[in-house]
Amino acid sequence: VLVRSDWSGDLYGSVLVDRSGAISADLLLDQSQQHVYVLTNDRVSKVPVSSCERQTDCQSCLSIRDAYCGWCVLEGRCSRKHECEHHLLANHWLWSFELTNQCVTVQSLQPANQSREEQTQVTLSVLQLPVLRATESLSCVFGNLPPQPAIVMGTNLTCQSPAPKLLPPMPSGSDHMILLVSVMFGDVTITSGNMTFYDCGAISRLNQSSQCLACVSSFWRCNWCPLDQLCTHNHSCPSKNLILNQKDSSGPSSCPLVVSLRSSALVPMGLNTTIVLEGRNLDVYMDEAQYVCVVEIEEVQFNLTAAVEKTEDNTNIFTCSSHQFQYGLSQLQYSAAVYLCRGQRRIDASPGLRLHLYDCSAGQSDCSQCRAVPEEYGCVWCPGSPAPSCVYSQSCSSLPTDTCPPPQITQVLPVSGPLEGGVLITITGSNLGTRYQDVVGGVKVADVPCVAQPEGYRISTRVVCELQRSGKNRVGPVEVTVRTTPPGRSTQMFTYQDPQLTSLVPDKGPISGGTKLTIKGRQLLTGQTSDLTAFLGQQPCYILNEVTDSRFVCKTSSTNRTSAVPVQVFFGKAERTGPDLTFHYLDDPVISKATPAESFYAGGRVIKVTGRNLDVVQEPAIFVWVEPLEVQRVKRRRRLALLTAKQRLVFNGTMTTVSERCSVRSSSEITCWTPAVSPEVRVKGVWFQLDNVRVHYDSIEGKSFTYYPNPQLFSLNREAPDAPYRFKPGGVIAVEGQDLTRAMSKDEVHARLGEQDCEVKTLDRTHLYCEPPEIQPLSVDGSSELPSLKVTSTKIDEKN
Repeated sequence: VLVRSDWSGDLYGSVLVDRSGAISADLLLDQSQQHVYVLTNDRVSKVPVSSCERQTDCQSCLSIRDAYCGWCVLEGRCSRKHECEHHLLANHWLWSFELTNQCVTVQSLQPANQSREEQTQVTLSVLQLPVLRATESLSCVFGNLPPQPAIVMGTNLTCQSPAPKLLPPMPSGSDHMILLVSVMFGDVTITSGNMTFYDCGAISRLNQSSQCLACVSSFWRCNWCPLDQLCTHNHSCPSKNLILNQKDSSGPSSCPLVVSLRSSALVPMGLNTTIVLEGRNLDVYMDEAQYVCVVEIEEVQFNLTAAVEKTEDNTNIFTCSSHQFQYGLSQLQYSAAVYLCRGQRRIDASPGLRLHLYDCSAGQSDCSQCRAVPEEYGCVWCPGSPAPSCVYSQSCSSLPTDTCPPPQITQVLPVSGPLEGGVLITITGSNLGTRYQDVVGGVKVADVPCVAQPEGYRISTRVVCELQRSGKNRVGPVEVTVRTTPPGRSTQMFTYQDPQLTSLVPDKGPISGGTKLTIKGRQLLTGQTSDLTAFLGQQPCYILNEVTDSRFVCKTSSTNRTSAVPVQVFFGKAERTGPDLTFHYLDDPVISKATPAESFYAGGRVIKVTGRNLDVVQEPAIFVWVEPLEVQRVKRRRRLALLTAKQRLVFNGTMTTVSERCSVRSSSEITCWTPAVSPEVRVKGVWFQLDNVRVHYDSIEGKSFTYYPNPQLFSLNREAPDAPYRFKPGGVIAVEGQDLTRAMSKDEVHARLGEQDCEVKTLDRTHLYCEPPEIQPLSVDGSSELPSLKVTSTKIDEKN
């Protein structure tokens, strides 16, 4: 709290000292007055009176509104007032608690934009600029370049911009860069602003097809020298002629320019074609260089001589020499750049000025595809030898075909559908029409009309239709008729059939879903697999794995209440149910207890899980989440280096799980066997997966599950392991070990001496005692060798 001279106060912050105790009114400052001693019922706390040093920049320092703190401008730190050397001078210490205080800020920078080819004076207008002593000075730093001395006049600073050769290179693909201009006091940054350096030359390099237009249309004040092919910030050119930027003059309208094509933009391949171009503003060129038309096809240039004619309206008409373009195309059309050159100068072309080179035969493999090409291309289906083909009309030596051959059908998918129809049939082939309207009303499936769909139609090669109701089982071909041509018929037969559902296993599952249902029936492969959907009441059941004609599996989704719901299967729009096909959504399983809570790394320990509704679970399992120890070590090292949240997320990607299936004993009991884990990992968590229900072990009774290193059992004769162990009848065999009871009990241990049991009497942390048979048993293999003692606990085996 800040207490003012008139005893009014302002609360500016709160610090938690003790959650449970009341704070005494007796507060005491230490000798340095940096801390206050705070007394509560059972403790004394030493609390710092401020946290100035935690704020690393001016904005955060002022925003905390701490009455002790302020921003020490020339020292670049948040401090108490007396710690700031020049705090008595104006704008040197900006008090955090004063709402009107602002950080030192660059209000304006002139010029804000400058050509990188020139050097000039830069003036910064600065708000809250601190007053300097006679011996002190400021400097300007442009980017990472050496500092430049600054001249201070009131709230303005003037600095020299860097020499052009010192500026960093322009970013690739850009005509400008932004440099941070920092006002410095020694090594301390007082404030900063941005200044843009542009490169007129980069504009022309980045716009090769329209250098003049781009130069004089640019945001920067760049001008164009047409005779020198130069974009410059200067207002003069080496060859005198100059086109000024649009900010200062007419700009783009003065550029020498190829305006348009006087001839057609469509140019057939393999045919002599003459290209005619229209240009303007070309009188600026007075030399004897000749004009050349240039056509670019995939970086290959075709140079054509140009004849020039000038019209009465001062327009230039360029007739390019006739040329037969030959270039392999993979599709009907290729868009090629076309422009003029005069000597080494490239004349600008209007944006979008292109030639459309085309080859009728590219991609038009049948008559319907050929006739579907727009009329202006002049493509015809020519019946010439050795085979009919799609060619330019003037290249066909015989009479072009007016009508196409009948359709050919190569594939029908699917080849079956329900009696009610409602599934989509895809027909592929050739000569299936030049447009969707050609096949409307012309498709039949097993002699039943099939309604063509515009969305699936592809010229000549594909028809998609919706199957209609047949009323009975039918088998027949698919027919497509295009206008007045005879119909094309498929060799595949289509079958209208009536799928039936017969049984469902299992018939119950938890409301959280995750149960895998097997639905059996007949003719379930009706339509395509993508047409098949299943529902339990209103809830979807997601189809899994492969669908056969007699069965399929689906996984239940969740619902919000218990209920008995009908099973519905859809084949497209056709619905099927069964009289006894009802699925019962039951309450989710609940685990109330799971013991024991420990296992050795070897796993295999039986965990008894008790609760209710456990028998509704189809696939219970226990999962262990593990992470390699090496990742843990890296994490600890990086955490010391303030690892970011994003990096921690990456490390989580190294975690894996191991699992074991559990067995359902009854509605109230499940038994699980702990998975084996490697000693080279750290266990991060254990949970039970009950279909879609996940129960973390530590949520059951608030206790974590722990994995321990495997126990050790020592040889009976530790001093001489190879010597026989001598035993006096009537006693017990004592086996020494280590950590034997960490994760197993006496009832979980089994000992055998040769082929007979050695009854375990006692088990503690370091010893196992078992009582052998009265008569020495045979060895396991029945040989004359002495029997060995074998101790087992689940998956842990030890021999002696």
